[in-house]
Amino acid sequence: MPFSTRLAGLAMFAAAIATIAWAALILQLWLTLGIVIGQGRGVGMGLVVCSGFFTVLTNLLAALVVSAITLVNMVYFLILRHVWKPQGLQFAVDAVLRNAGGMLLAYAAIVGMLCGLKARWFWHRNKLEAP
Repeated sequence: MPFSTRLAGLAMFAAAIATIAWAALILQLWLTLGIVIGQGRGVGMGLVVCSGFFTVLTNLLAALVVSAITLVNMVYFLILRHVWKPQGLQFAVDAVLRNAGGMLLAYAAIVGMLCGLKARWFWHRNKLEAP
């Protein structure tokens, strides 16, 4: 499989991760706002409550980072790689900046997901409460 095809697949995978993260964040905000407004408090308080959870803030940061990396890689892949022809050391630096970062991010996401599943399986199998 050509290197450019693998990069396109990786960019699509990163885009899928970003889409799932944004969808989950929007759904969490919608649910939180529904509860807070149902209690007679305003939208502003709902935003404060929703942003008070470390998990929400962490996932927001992750979604922003993945979205930014995906955007940069897509623009480079679709537009700039045909124009920009680096040589020598510039080629190596360009490859690391444009390709390795995205691949490492996808690898980290997959490994993190698998480790999380393994940890849940361990806690469930041993009938322990998750920390």
